[in-house]
Amino acid sequence: MSTKRIRNLKQQWLTDIAPHLPDSPPSDAPVNYKRVRETMGKMKEGKDRALDTMWKHLKEDVQVQNIQIPLRDGHLAELRILKPVSLGSGSLPVYYSLHGGAFIAGNNDTEELINRQLAAAPGVVIFSLDYRLAPEHDVVDIIFKDAEDGLKWVHAHAAEYGGDVAAGIILGGTSVGGGMATMLAYRSKGLGISVKGVIGRQPALIMNFETKPEWEGKRRSLEENADAPMINKDFIIKIDGLLNIPKAKHTDPWNFPIWAANLEVMPPTYLVGAGCDPFADDVLLYSELLTKAGVPNKVKVYEGMPHGFHSFHALQEARDEMQETAEGLKWLLQLSKSK
Repeated sequence: MSTKRIRNLKQQWLTDIAPHLPDSPPSDAPVNYKRVRETMGKMKEGKDRALDTMWKHLKEDVQVQNIQIPLRDGHLAELRILKPVSLGSGSLPVYYSLHGGAFIAGNNDTEELINRQLAAAPGVVIFSLDYRLAPEHDVVDIIFKDAEDGLKWVHAHAAEYGGDVAAGIILGGTSVGGGMATMLAYRSKGLGISVKGVIGRQPALIMNFETKPEWEGKRRSLEENADAPMINKDFIIKIDGLLNIPKAKHTDPWNFPIWAANLEVMPPTYLVGAGCDPFADDVLLYSELLTKAGVPNKVKVYEGMPHGFHSFHALQEARDEMQETAEGLKWLLQLSKSK
């Protein structure tokens, strides 16, 4: 009988995906962030194959442009712009995208496949930021500021690339990118930027094991999925140690809005969860808090899937998530027009 702590993984994951994943490092080994970056690079190769085979139309129907934009300290960051070829000289709503990778890995390639889908299906102009990474750079003092500066730049310059910010901006991201999207939405009024919606794909909303008494019993997935593939409890503990975000900054709603006493300032939100993710229950908790605050939100949970399943397009769930997240974006855009 297995002693692994994980909810029921779907059979296709076990037979088609798991055998091809790299072995987990020993439990006493520190996080090798360079190895994580290499692994994410290999996952990108799989997405490229999916783009060439399953999603050919997204290669033909979406144009991609990379530019460099200045941040507050003079650093030049890559901003990837994706828009439908059919746009021509017209304009479309704006979507600001932040990739995942535990703050230590990832780049604009990481999010490109879903961004192509969102650009083509509902029809938006996407601006995807390649923010700096930890541990070379501090999360709160550098990475969060990069994300904020990128949003400010997009708000000021989107029109030059066919983006229409007049109706507001949609923010989105995966994992820590989804967490930063919620952060920017929380900050947006103070920045003078109208944000009309957020998409969080398996968002990392709480970066360590801090909790509140009222959350008791609502975060069981941290233990029930402690031995999950892709990310597990051991990895989360090590990442927390590597990132070393002080408690005062971690529990500050300005950085992690889930800690806010009231989330009524948040825009409508579409959330994607994975049933075998240690963060699975955090997504449901956040949805519950949004609902309590009167914020429209939808949650789609892919049962039997681990964190990052969307990268493996041999899975029906990964293909479904592409299309259903696009439907989630359509829902947010419809809500923004009705207000």
